[in-house]
Amino acid sequence: MILFSYILRAFFKYALGSLLLGLFMFILFDFIHKSTGVFAIQHASAGSIGKYYFYQTPLQLVQLLPLASLIASLLVMITMQRSNEITIMRSSGMNIFAIALPLVAAGTLLTLLAYGLNELVVPRAALRVQHISQVEIEKGRRNSEFDHKNHWWAMEDGFYYFEGYNQADQSLHGFRQILMGEDFTLHSLVLGDEGTFDEASKTWIFPSVRKFTFATPGTVSDSQTLRAWSPPAGSIEPINFQRELRLPEELSLAELSPLIVRNAKLGRDVLELKVAWQVKIAYPLAIVLCSLMGLSFGFRSERNHETLRSIVVAMSVGISYWFLLSAFRSLGNFASLPPLVAGWLATVLLALYVGKQLVTLHRY
Repeated sequence: MILFSYILRAFFKYALGSLLLGLFMFILFDFIHKSTGVFAIQHASAGSIGKYYFYQTPLQLVQLLPLASLIASLLVMITMQRSNEITIMRSSGMNIFAIALPLVAAGTLLTLLAYGLNELVVPRAALRVQHISQVEIEKGRRNSEFDHKNHWWAMEDGFYYFEGYNQADQSLHGFRQILMGEDFTLHSLVLGDEGTFDEASKTWIFPSVRKFTFATPGTVSDSQTLRAWSPPAGSIEPINFQRELRLPEELSLAELSPLIVRNAKLGRDVLELKVAWQVKIAYPLAIVLCSLMGLSFGFRSERNHETLRSIVVAMSVGISYWFLLSAFRSLGNFASLPPLVAGWLATVLLALYVGKQLVTLHRY
């Protein structure tokens, strides 16, 4: 138990140092870039800039955790190998899996931390980042509430169209309901100047509309004015106009799932959201896998060139993982790979590499 705690403390010490260094580098380079751009143009205050980077920290921590886990694993095993602690452990009867147990425990804790940050902290922090960026720094209005670009909405037997939406009083302007026949010919057309949403009945109420019925294409068979007309309840609601300005990776699984369902019903492209949903589950698992990559250093020669070569190989594998993850994700977003494959393939390849490494070390 003492040895377990010793390795665990060393791992977290190096992991914390790696995270702090990574955050410092991100803030430094991002600030240099923005200090000659939006910060300078908008004359952003020091307080706003500080809050902007403070609320970006949770997402950056999640992004950095696999790399921090890899570096901590490497440094722990190199240090123990150089001080002959690995030799003492092996001579006392400990096998490779007993030595790996603290690394697995540390990696698992960091993986759980990543899941917790992704679900509970990152989404709220991302909202704050959007507010600070748009309102406090750019001195504008927060425009993430509604999407004014999606004026066409599909329904089972036709389409809805509107020219504008007023968020303040939840009213539609220039409304059209177009119903199609079984042979896709125009069956009826409803024109409404303005309608408001009724929360109780979950439908829109138009004081007056004009309804045209067509016998044949281009031929009106009936025309009438209707009072207090409403489309079917639940067919189109204000929530359908919401636009999410946060990136998919800034949303929680609890937010992504209903967003995918809602957008799919509205006929929107949900491919990027589906890929992000898979990545949200797969990516944190790379943390525990990276925590095992340093094991091989406990069973390597103490010669400097061997150590250097192994470090280069380990870091190359880590960098390749992030490169492949980005590449597969892009392929998934463009429908070249299924979302499940795009989200998991890089992590599966990393798992195969780590598994091969463990099998090779088992003979020692």
